[in-house]
Amino acid sequence: MSERRANYSYRVGLDLFKKGKLESALKQFNKALEILPYYSDVLANKGAVLTRLERYDEALETLNKALKSNPTLTSAIMNKNFVLEKLGASTQSKFPIPKDPEKIQQLFDKAVQYFESGKFDEAIQFYDKILESDPVYHDALLNKGNTLLHLGNYEYAIKTYDLFLDLYKNEPDAWYGKAVAYGKLFDYDSELKYLDKVLDFDPNHTWALHAKGTTYANTNKFKKALQYFDKALALDPSLSLTQQERDKVLKKIIPTATVKNDQLTLYNKGTNCLKEGEFEEAIKYLKQALKLNSEDVDTILNLSASYNGLKKFDEALHFADEVIKREPLDIMAWMNKGLIQLKQGKFDEAISTFNHIREIAPSFNGALHQLFIARRNKNIVSELNLDKDDYPIDLRNSLREGLNQMNLGKFDKALSTCFTILKKNHEMVECLVLIGLIFSHLKNADEMLTYSDKAINLNPNFKLVWNIRGLAYYHLGKFIKSIDCYEKALKIDPNYESAWTNKGLALDTLKKYDLALKCYNRSIELEPHYFVVWMNKGETLRKLGLYKDAKECYLEALRLNPNLHVAKEALDEVNIYLSYDPLKKVFHSIHDARDYCPACGKKNYVVSSHCSYCGKKF
Repeated sequence: MSERRANYSYRVGLDLFKKGKLESALKQFNKALEILPYYSDVLANKGAVLTRLERYDEALETLNKALKSNPTLTSAIMNKNFVLEKLGASTQSKFPIPKDPEKIQQLFDKAVQYFESGKFDEAIQFYDKILESDPVYHDALLNKGNTLLHLGNYEYAIKTYDLFLDLYKNEPDAWYGKAVAYGKLFDYDSELKYLDKVLDFDPNHTWALHAKGTTYANTNKFKKALQYFDKALALDPSLSLTQQERDKVLKKIIPTATVKNDQLTLYNKGTNCLKEGEFEEAIKYLKQALKLNSEDVDTILNLSASYNGLKKFDEALHFADEVIKREPLDIMAWMNKGLIQLKQGKFDEAISTFNHIREIAPSFNGALHQLFIARRNKNIVSELNLDKDDYPIDLRNSLREGLNQMNLGKFDKALSTCFTILKKNHEMVECLVLIGLIFSHLKNADEMLTYSDKAINLNPNFKLVWNIRGLAYYHLGKFIKSIDCYEKALKIDPNYESAWTNKGLALDTLKKYDLALKCYNRSIELEPHYFVVWMNKGETLRKLGLYKDAKECYLEALRLNPNLHVAKEALDEVNIYLSYDPLKKVFHSIHDARDYCPACGKKNYVVSSHCSYCGKKF
């Protein structure tokens, strides 16, 4: 049991170390060393923390202990060499790092093959294997940073480039990769700073010149942008992408009779107003800019965004279509169109738009989650009978208006609309259900139960109302009752994916992980594009210790919703565990997955390859 506590403290320490919480990480490593004082991996990482804290004498002492336990521990050797250098030791006192050149070359070739075939996760795994044997291998460390950049893991890419640049300061490609990563994070000041570093080493680095031009264009400094595009094209006239970006900038700086009201000035004023939420002013300037250059798609797109901000969806849709007429493959214009259709409650049209995005850009994942939302809202419209003749047209239109207001986040207006409907027909069960749904967005469990009760008394065969009722009990911490409600919803419709997802969450909360996974798997079969169920499944798998499977779920959640920060954090934590598993040789994977024996079900407190109760070997 004590070894497990040491392992736990070690993993917590690694997580804190990664987040830069050095003192807290040090405390966790010390806890682990109180239990296992010669735990070489903990000693090595404690030494690394002390090095980062510039406590070099303590770091050297700790790293010597690590190497006494494991003389071939490359991370400790590398850190010790660094510490010795800081302490002014001669180069002869440094340790040689053990290497196997033939094996490393095989791993490197495999990593490059995976990278070239677009399998970036697999490539990183092989680069990591190389770096375990040779932590200062130039190409592996640099390529790892480049691969992380392709994956969109920009913060981790920057950390990898920093590790590389600590060793190889005069490598312009690493500075370039770091600059690009900052640009992707919209930190343009840092991007320009590191691009300048690239150009200090290589003034003819065409892609650094191109990137500076693009950054200046993104920050509306068009004259500077043209200067750098021109420099890049002078060095390499075949750079078609640079030429395209240059042409876009030129469109924005076409001179007119009066400099005061030229197209660029008006465009910039309109764009600034849009950023400040001053939509009426933005429209005034952007329309004037459009008169001077009627083909500028950026101006048209910003007009669409401005009308969208005013909730004038017909006008917003018109300008989105105008962009698409000029640039039929503009993904963002199509996305804007689909999002506007969602806000209008035109769910069939939104579904068609998002499906079209998938056809023209199969690798663009941003449309997948919105497609799911459109489908789910379409199902709600169907269940609320909004397209049937059961009620007068004015009541159905009012109910549709209430649903649209809810989808726009205008919950008070949506409730007001629904209460007005109830005054005309207090037994309109669909209206009661919608009120319950609105209160579910507000997480008001008591009101959810009140209105679901009223709806059930009128019609107990509404699957949506049982789902709402289950959510209410879940919010109140009554998980058994919650599950009962989901099961009633599933009796009405066994293919109700939302009820499967919510039932899985309730079972997970009750620590019935295997049953929760069955629910999540069924939900995914029915609707594979809901990022929440992938996230939930990953969390359940992580609780079971199935880290590799959890990682796949987090990756899928991020594919569906690249801005899901909780999935990014979970993925980082899982990657830490998969990378650093100091007891892997003693704990079998099944012990990692559960803290009980799969044969007899008893708790297994022994650090060994067999159960201490039934003797079963694994």
